Amino acid sequence: VLPASMQDQWVGLPRACEGEYKSANRTAQGFCRQTEKVENPTKVVAVVGNSHMEQYMGAVIPVAEEENWQLISVLQPGCGFGVEGQSSTCRDGNEAVMDYLEVLKPDVVMTTSTRSELMDGGAEHVVSGLEELTQDLTEQGSIVVGFRDNPRLDFDPTRCIAEKGRDDESCRVARQTVLGDTDPASSLDSIPGFVGIDPTDLICPVDVCAPVIGNVAVWLDSHHLTWDYTRSMAPLLHDTLVRAVQVTPGVAAE
Repeated sequence: VLPASMQDQWVGLPRACEGEYKSANRTAQGFCRQTEKVENPTKVVAVVGNSHMEQYMGAVIPVAEEENWQLISVLQPGCGFGVEGQSSTCRDGNEAVMDYLEVLKPDVVMTTSTRSELMDGGAEHVVSGLEELTQDLTEQGSIVVGFRDNPRLDFDPTRCIAEKGRDDESCRVARQTVLGDTDPASSLDSIPGFVGIDPTDLICPVDVCAPVIGNVAVWLDSHHLTWDYTRSMAPLLHDTLVRAVQVTPGVAAE
């Protein structure tokens, strides 16, 4: 059940941005990664935000390969794509990302749309500043796909079952304890060109966030998912992602 090395469970793209995808902005380029260059990509997809969006790339990469998308990531640890509680480092980083996106004009921008809070479902909220950035990006012709955040727990479920066994009830948590009743980012659905994706049913099925699903360890630590698990989500999210990137910017999603 447990991956051989948790260090292998962080998602990443294989190479620094180069050629037409290289950023002239040194800050953005410092975080910029890409898949191998795709000839005549059907979509250019930029993944931005922090480690919570980074982990969801585990589900995006297999779909990108199947659909011939060029995938690019500009991910800054600890800095959600917005202005929330931002240090000057995060603010500068997000400004650099926007500079890059305004030049690149990708078909699609993917990011996390909400922020969950530690063991407090009622505190989950839309990432501060994301609404304005979404409006800017959709007006320039990009589709914005917002992934609902995963829960933030006050314990590591994988370590918990290693110590107590996989059937110990203290290693799982009720979904409503850690996430809101509904996706707060549904408030952005009225923005033409925004598409929300809520993977909660895949992370916490039957209203329980468990350490292991289908014999795969779900949790890398207390608030990140393993690459093994997000990769296993790809077939289940495939059609949703393909539909999302086909939305016409300027036309509200159905």
